[in-house]
Amino acid sequence: PNHHLLMLLHGGPETQEFFIPEHLRKMPWRMFVNTAAREPGDIYPVLNGPLPPSDGRLILESHSMIVFVAPDN
Repeated sequence: PNHHLLMLLHGGPETQEFFIPEHLRKMPWRMFVNTAAREPGDIYPVLNGPLPPSDGRLILESHSMIVFVAPDN
């Protein structure tokens, strides 16, 4: 099946707040990759990672990336 990707990339030296746009929050996102997390919480190869926060607010660590995946229904 096809999937949508939501990639949040942060190249700065300090933590940074990001917001998932409201119209995208309705999609069934699951975390796929979080480069700031330690194993086993960094990669979810079967697409069963945590849901994003309901308010869409995420704090990314410096020089990190979070990727969410949602099925294309």
